[in-house]
Amino acid sequence: MAGTSLLFTVCFGGVWQAVQAQQKLVNVVLFEEVSNAHIPESECTSGIFENGRCFESDARRTVAVAALLAISDFNGRDGKVVSRFDDADINACDKNMSLAGFWDTQGSGLQALRGVFALSGQKPMHIVIGPRRSDTATVISPILQLASIPMIAASTTSPLPSSTTRFP
Repeated sequence: MAGTSLLFTVCFGGVWQAVQAQQKLVNVVLFEEVSNAHIPESECTSGIFENGRCFESDARRTVAVAALLAISDFNGRDGKVVSRFDDADINACDKNMSLAGFWDTQGSGLQALRGVFALSGQKPMHIVIGPRRSDTATVISPILQLASIPMIAASTTSPLPSSTTRFP
């Protein structure tokens, strides 16, 4: 579902100014919880505890690599893994994506908010993917909405970040 939302937003949405201004490169920023400072070492199930933070399992940490591969396949219109990347609608799309930033939210809304401000000063943010936690997504959603930056947080369970009443 997140893939379909991202494709629609990148190729057909055209709702935010950077893409309406004929920009061909769409900067994607990934917010993911790679570590968590709130989990004590005794409860760190991955066994990787460094600098006061419990790091996620290898499977969780591969999200950034998967994002890079998906962007590469999208830009090459390679449908071997995601068949939709090779259909006529996508081939007609004149946009390419770039992974413009990655931020470890550390399971914290405040840390995610720091990421929004830190990454926005580097390259323009056009789309945010993640974070996966509802409480973190709810913190950054209003800021992104004010900047007209769509956020696709497919694994959140709370309907709040998707509320068009709270975040029109």
